[in-house]
Amino acid sequence: MKKALLFLVLTFYMFSCSDNEDNAMNPLNGNWNMKSYTATVPNPPVLENGDIIWKINNGNLTVDNNVEDEYPYMLQSGFYPIEQGEQKITISIAGGDSEWNYTRNDNELILSGNSGPNAPIIRFKKR
Repeated sequence: MKKALLFLVLTFYMFSCSDNEDNAMNPLNGNWNMKSYTATVPNPPVLENGDIIWKINNGNLTVDNNVEDEYPYMLQSGFYPIEQGEQKITISIAGGDSEWNYTRNDNELILSGNSGPNAPIIRFKKR
């Protein structure tokens, strides 16, 4: 009985440490709820909680976009490979890559496009 209990405790400890190490190594890992999208567009989005969720996991991005018909310029639902560098993320999309600068503070992620002063700024909150 003691061996079984010890095995369970050690197994739980290994998995909890591994998860923390993955998040420490990649601070973007997690589920991110888009809060705002600021850009010069004819129809600026008004976003509700859960309208657009980005799920980032070690070089992969899954987008759940529930308002893509209303805002076709937003990244559509789907799976996208990403490359992450120091304060930069590149999303591979059809027709070319999309490069973004990012900052992360606690539970907030801010992406800013690098295509000039009118580039979009996207704000997320961690779910």
